[in-house]
Amino acid sequence: MLASSSQAMNPSEFTFVSLPTITDAPPNTHIFWLEPSETHRGYGCHAFHPTGRRVLDKQAVPVIYHQGMWYTLCHKAGNSFPHLRAEHPNISLYDVQTQVRTSTPEPEPPEPPKSPLEPLESDQESTQDPEDDSLLQAIRLTPLASPLVVTPHSLPLMATTTATTSTQAAALTSTTSVPTAPSSTTQPPTGTSPADIATSLQRALRRQL
Repeated sequence: MLASSSQAMNPSEFTFVSLPTITDAPPNTHIFWLEPSETHRGYGCHAFHPTGRRVLDKQAVPVIYHQGMWYTLCHKAGNSFPHLRAEHPNISLYDVQTQVRTSTPEPEPPEPPKSPLEPLESDQESTQDPEDDSLLQAIRLTPLASPLVVTPHSLPLMATTTATTSTQAAALTSTTSVPTAPSSTTQPPTGTSPADIATSLQRALRRQL
């Protein structure tokens, strides 16, 4: 049974409020919601109990959170809406503080200042010749032909000695097997030399004389 909230007051002094909803009040450890069947007023409302328990007795007071402050909620017979009564700032002591964590973005590192001696990218692009660009692109696309490196392999000592011996033996064999060519300074047959021919001619002339 809720405490009575009707008093003999001038209706012009009432501050009427809209019918409360369960979402009107902030979280509070001593506040609980009453259904319309529990209030017997045709609408639900919040109630405050000093013990923090949900007990419907004389200590349970209908309240409403209005413009950042807790008030006692009253309803006079014949009115369509409830109205505010006394302030209850002590109820705010039981409000549950909700901490909203805001993610602070990390500051971006500043860009290093550009040297005045370095030309701008737009200047570099404007000064380049398009033919140079095509030539550079063709050079980049041309695969590099790596030359074949032939590494001489030295023969082992035994194989070298055997090859040298075989070469010397072949040279000796070819020297001994070649026949001796006839000498080109052999003597001509007798009577065929120029002196013999001249003597024969003189003899023949003398015979004719």
